[in-house]
Amino acid sequence: MGRKFASKSDYIIASNEYVKKTIDDKFPLLKNKSTIIQHGTDNKFQHLDYLQKESIKSSYSYGVDYFLLHAIGETNDKILMTLRAFSVFKKWQKSNMKLLIILNEKQETVLSKNLSNYKFKDDVKLIVNAPESDLISIAATSYSSIFIDDKLLVQKNMLDALTMNIPIILPDHEFFHSSFSNAALYGVESEKSLSKNMILLYKDENQRDQLIESGKLLAKRLDWNNVVSKLWSTIIESTET
Repeated sequence: MGRKFASKSDYIIASNEYVKKTIDDKFPLLKNKSTIIQHGTDNKFQHLDYLQKESIKSSYSYGVDYFLLHAIGETNDKILMTLRAFSVFKKWQKSNMKLLIILNEKQETVLSKNLSNYKFKDDVKLIVNAPESDLISIAATSYSSIFIDDKLLVQKNMLDALTMNIPIILPDHEFFHSSFSNAALYGVESEKSLSKNMILLYKDENQRDQLIESGKLLAKRLDWNNVVSKLWSTIIESTET
């Protein structure tokens, strides 16, 4: 956004405190014209019961728990970093946990070559071209969802996971801290930081339960009706000033 357009703006809506501060610092004149309205949660994403989850695990992970990596659009290097982190997790926990990776056909072609020599290749499953309903169920059944994106894009999939009571692991960036606070674990920049969080979630049930509860509260606060109501109030306010 350039200064010309900023000067003509009646109101600026930011998705979190980090974005608002960035705008305020760049355009001081807009400081009293900016407000925060976060992305809303979609009520089509629901928590699954035990039997529903067991059915999904039977179909996709041989009946055992799994981490889920949202990898569409990610570089091969970042996906390989996640595989190395998963190797560290497997080495120290001796767990039968799986790693499911959602990706596209092009990524699958490249990654399949790397998996041929991967020690834990039998514990990794690539998910390509699955129906949206299956992807939602797979996400809702995961032990934890991992997001390694560092482009600060829309946080929809992350909020969807919280709505489905799934703990999330995110990049350790102020943008994400500002949006999710204590409803997420942070650290996916290296195999060391990511494996540490995988191990923490696996070993510490209290930590995992706390993340789920914090996620529930955030998802409830960001219910779509609440967000739309705040947006409408902001629009009305801006037209009256």
